[in-house]
Amino acid sequence: MAKILIADKDSNVIKQIKDSLRRFGHGFVSTQDGKIARQHLKRGIFDLAILDYFLPGLKGNELLHEQKSLRVEDRVPIVVTATQHGATVMKEVKEGGAIDFISKPFNARELVEKVTAVLQQERQGLPLLAAAQGFTRS
Repeated sequence: MAKILIADKDSNVIKQIKDSLRRFGHGFVSTQDGKIARQHLKRGIFDLAILDYFLPGLKGNELLHEQKSLRVEDRVPIVVTATQHGATVMKEVKEGGAIDFISKPFNARELVEKVTAVLQQERQGLPLLAAAQGFTRS
């Protein structure tokens, strides 16, 4: 069971993510505000964060850069979601150190596959590969 932070401006997306992952026994903390997400991330108690790139209060790329500035062992792996994802957004997400990216709207199967892969790699102490591969799976 993993503890997952979900930060998205849309409560329906938060519900969709929880519904998709709940059957795997994961615990969740959710927020619709980037500044609150920052406070949660600073506690460092999460196995994974799923962040909307366009959060109110603090954009996802700002949260990514804050996490990237931490020691590797203190970072929370982050999967970024966004509805609009042009070349600029993708560049910022990759450079910010996100582990993976999911385009919205997404299907439950894609979400489960990506989250499961990240959590398995992390538990096994393996390098988190998706970012190094340029988000080849999307």
